[in-house]
Amino acid sequence: MAFIPDSFSPLGGPRRKLLHVIPAGFPYGLPQGSLRSLKIEHVYPAELIRRESLRPTSLGTAARGALEEGSPVSDELMINLFRRWFWSRKAGSGFCIHGFPANRLQADVLDEWMEARDESLDACVVSEETADHEVARHYRKLGVSVVGVEEVVA
Repeated sequence: MAFIPDSFSPLGGPRRKLLHVIPAGFPYGLPQGSLRSLKIEHVYPAELIRRESLRPTSLGTAARGALEEGSPVSDELMINLFRRWFWSRKAGSGFCIHGFPANRLQADVLDEWMEARDESLDACVVSEETADHEVARHYRKLGVSVVGVEEVVA
């Protein structure tokens, strides 16, 4: 398993905010490329869904339903799950989100949250399959560094 070296800028350091764009068809939360770092929180949609499914809330019920059906998770559910995570984390702390945002709508929502906290993304990590993904294109246009996973895990 590969690790992101601390010296690799812009990916090193405990306050970095990264997105890992996962190819379509990958189950939510399976990070191809094995991006790992011990100094930042890694957030996986599948783990958020699993944890929420254990809670006795309407969001938990929706998460349980998604797990039981095995169907793709709706944008609404995914945004609600990530909203809970995003606003409960310590402001300014680093993270690497694997597989969210998965589309432009989710990216726009994440951008609003980041702006509301006066934070910005440090990089968007892509693979060969996702280099031209709509999320990667969106962040390139915003001037966020888009880095190939091959560069990171080499």
